[in-house]
Amino acid sequence: MNTDVLEFEFTMDKSQVVGLREIIDAAAVRNIVATLTDNQGNSAKYTVRPANELEDATENACLLFLMRDGNIYQGYLKSIEEDDNMILVKPVTTKYTFGLPISGLFGWIDMSQPINE
Repeated sequence: MNTDVLEFEFTMDKSQVVGLREIIDAAAVRNIVATLTDNQGNSAKYTVRPANELEDATENACLLFLMRDGNIYQGYLKSIEEDDNMILVKPVTTKYTFGLPISGLFGWIDMSQPINE
């Protein structure tokens, strides 16, 4: 298996990516590329950043959060509350902020930075 780049594809309208954590051995993979396809069939590739690099994300950036249980959330990063083990996220479509557990985060994608091929 090539351990330099792992590519996978899922559609943005699905809420589950079953077994994501089991499929990817993060210790063996240095670069993960996700192809996101919207409902109209348009697709773009993005780099999946590891959970431990979330502090590098820009506050108020639109991110896609990939959780260890397979759930996917999209929203604007409001803050990282390490004492409470929470990531505060404002969804794209509502004005209310919600929290995600830091320990449940598998990786994240900065939606403003597609891979230019």
